[in-house]
Amino acid sequence: MTAPNPQSGILSLGDALVTHTADLVDLTELWNELNEVFAAANEHHTNLARLLTSQTIDTASVVPQNVNPPDFELASKFGVPKAVGMPADTLLAGYTFHDYDVSHRASWKFLRQASRSARGL
Repeated sequence: MTAPNPQSGILSLGDALVTHTADLVDLTELWNELNEVFAAANEHHTNLARLLTSQTIDTASVVPQNVNPPDFELASKFGVPKAVGMPADTLLAGYTFHDYDVSHRASWKFLRQASRSARGL
């Protein structure tokens, strides 16, 4: 087994060799506070993502390309307007099955030494 590499991978609780900061704050308390901050921020991100996305099981959707609205005509007393059809120009837009993500990583030394403003909290 190789030694932990601080330049890549996910750092776990076992990688930290200290349990308290220099001012005797428990690192578990800091970690819990950081998780609460991320949960609060993600709640707003999740709500925004729900507005901008939709769930689907389709491999593609038909997207109408004709954006010209139909012309209205003056209604008659018999109520028989001209019929309008579906746009003839369509585009088959496919969905990929790739997920995209990003993360923030910080070393325990950074978390120990950085001030609250430097951590962006």
